[in-house]
Amino acid sequence: MAPKTNGTYLAPADDLPALATPDLGEIEMAELSGVLAHSGRAPKLLGRADELLVSLRARIGNIEKAAAEASARIEAESRSFVPSDAQPPDARFVVGKVNAATAKTRIAEARRELEKSSEEDRAEVLRQLASLDKTAAALLPLFESPGVVLSRAGIGSVDREHYQSQLRSSGQVELTAFARLAIAKKDRILGAAVFARLGEMGKEHRPFSGIEFAEALVGPEQKAVRTALSSIRHRFQEALNANREFRGGAPHSLSRISDGLARRSE
Repeated sequence: MAPKTNGTYLAPADDLPALATPDLGEIEMAELSGVLAHSGRAPKLLGRADELLVSLRARIGNIEKAAAEASARIEAESRSFVPSDAQPPDARFVVGKVNAATAKTRIAEARRELEKSSEEDRAEVLRQLASLDKTAAALLPLFESPGVVLSRAGIGSVDREHYQSQLRSSGQVELTAFARLAIAKKDRILGAAVFARLGEMGKEHRPFSGIEFAEALVGPEQKAVRTALSSIRHRFQEALNANREFRGGAPHSLSRISDGLARRSE
């Protein structure tokens, strides 16, 4: 059975358009081709996603710090205001209330201005993470299982055509020998030909399990790439959640729980 994606991917809500069917541009296609050609590229893409998430959180942290400093300054100014003793008690009470309300409004306006000043930078980070997310979404089905990965090795190549032609009439003993050779040499193209031949044989005539064979040849790599791709999607969701919390001005418990569970599943 093909492994399932770890964690839970949540829709991006209103921060960016939904990405149910990735519409890949030139950048995403280049990254997709890069991962297919060299699986070691996937962890590097995850590293880039991690850097972008750290960058976004740093930006938000700086704005939150500036907002807290502005709030403290405005509140200090508000507290320093002392109504005149010449005013009746009721009037002083009203003036104090008005002063407090004015301070609250000024604090809200200061936060809105700071939020607006960082909007372009935050949007750019989210756009870059969205691009990585689209790449990961397109690649995940191509790394669904070791069998899926192995079956496309060398497809259309002269070597694979040669191997498949040679194995077309092979029996159980010969096929087993070639399977052992493929594992020993880590020859994926030969392995793909063996895997294809197994698929042509009736289940009762197969000398070994195709699933186990694919796992032995490409399983660790498939798992590592799939984990990296799933993690990229998690990072994008974490970024959306962090940005949503910042815009809302308060923590979102459900989002934080989802982010934590996704991290634990990696």
